[in-house]
Amino acid sequence: MKKFSVALLALATAIAISPAAKADTYDFTMVTVTGNVTADFSIDATLSGGVYTVSGGTVDLTGAPESGVFNLTLGSGISPSGLFAHDSWFDPTTTYFDTTGPLFTDVAGDEFNVWSNGDGSWSLWEEAGGSYVMEDLATPEPSSLLLLGTGLLGLAGMLRRKLHA
Repeated sequence: MKKFSVALLALATAIAISPAAKADTYDFTMVTVTGNVTADFSIDATLSGGVYTVSGGTVDLTGAPESGVFNLTLGSGISPSGLFAHDSWFDPTTTYFDTTGPLFTDVAGDEFNVWSNGDGSWSLWEEAGGSYVMEDLATPEPSSLLLLGTGLLGLAGMLRRKLHA
């Protein structure tokens, strides 16, 4: 009975601390259908009251005419070049961005915008004139889920052993 109590305490502790371990940085990758342009996003956002508040982020764009690291421009409105409408709406549980999408700029002032097409794909348009249809490149789940899963399997095995003894 003592082993079962210890295992139950360990499980309760793991469940209790797991929400506190949620990271505020969301990393994901989009690639063009042809695979020649890749955008590695890292968005800093905080979930509060069911709404994600974006506090910053970057994207590393490769394979495009204006490749490099771009910083997220916070807020909404029209970009400095007048080419893009943008906002800071973000939700990693749905489409990442809405139909307006965020604005990113590099140190030279080059801009690009990415937005949801509403069909599971995104459009990326850069100031240099490149326009791409992007797809989400699946990212692996955190290893902490694997650790929790193996712990639950071990607990189930112990419980089964205890009940059949």
